[in-house]
Parts: sequence; C-alpha cells; structure tokens
Amino acid sequence: MSREEAKNLLYAAQEGAALASRAQGPFLSGLLAVWGAVYALGYGLFPDSGGAWALLIVAGFALSFYLGGREARHLRTGAGRMLALLWSAFGLDLFALMLAGEGLGSGRSLAINLLVALAWMGSGVVLERSGILLAGALFALVNALVFALFPALYFPVLAGAGLLALSFGLFWRTRGLR
Repeated sequence: MSREEAKNLLYAAQEGAALASRAQGPFLSGLLAVWGAVYALGYGLFPDSGGAWALLIVAGFALSFYLGGREARHLRTGAGRMLALLWSAFGLDLFALMLAGEGLGSGRSLAINLLVALAWMGSGVVLERSGILLAGALFALVNALVFALFPALYFPVLAGAGLLALSFGLFWRTRGLR
C-alpha cells in the first residue's frame, strides 16, 4: 500500500467515525428526554406508587428500544452492540430490584438510581464520551448525598433532575448539540 493510499484510508476511517459519532446525538438526546420524563413524572407525581412506576419504566424501555431501532444502522457497530448488551443487563437488574420490592425498604430507590448511574457511566466508556461518564458519576454522587443528608428532599430532587434531563435532551435534540 502506498503512502497516499494509507492516507486516504485513514481519512475515510476518521470520516466514518465522525459520522457515527454525530449519528449518536439524536439517539442519546432522545434517551435523555425519555428518561428525564420518566423521572419527572415518577418522582414528581407518583413517588410511592409501584404500579405507576412499573408503567413508566415499561414505557421508558419501549420508547428506548424504539429510538434504538430507528438508529439501528448507526448502532450496529461493536460499540452499538456493547451498548445494547449493557442496557439489556441494566433492564434485567432493574427488573430484579423491582421484584425484591419492599424487602429493600427505603433504599430501593437509591439502589435503582445507583444502577442507572452505573449504566450511564458504562455507556460513556463504551461510546468513549467522557461527558456521559461524568454525568453518570455525578448522578451517583448526588443520589447518595441527598439520600444520606436530606432524605425528605430525595424525591423532589430526583423529580427536578428528571425535568432538567428532559429539558436538556429536548434542547440537545432541537439544537443539534454535539
């Protein structure tokens, strides 16, 4: 292979990676908006209703898989498959935590939210996006601090975080933030 051919091949690979990265934006902003809405509604209106939460979570996963299906052509990469496996494992763990139910007591919401944070951090690693990794880490830290120091504010803070995520996801989607 000549030097010029190698240079062209490298350029094509870089362009392909940039295109795949830009394609993730609509998918990630959609996920942020969906799960922001789940948190805003769940913690804002139905913090103690297991039935309402179950419906919200099923709706959230259904919309997430719909968004993933729409972006499937961009997510068929190795990273896309790892991301699908990561979030499928998260869904299974979430289901297991919900089955444990009241046995976890007041820490159930914290356990679920730390699992969510871990899934976001893992997504940041898989997609090589430090912002997603940092957002997951901050979400875990805020959850633990508010739960430990201000337990009465835990649900309202998470409802507010959901509204913030929903707003940012919609802004990101409409403004094309990268």
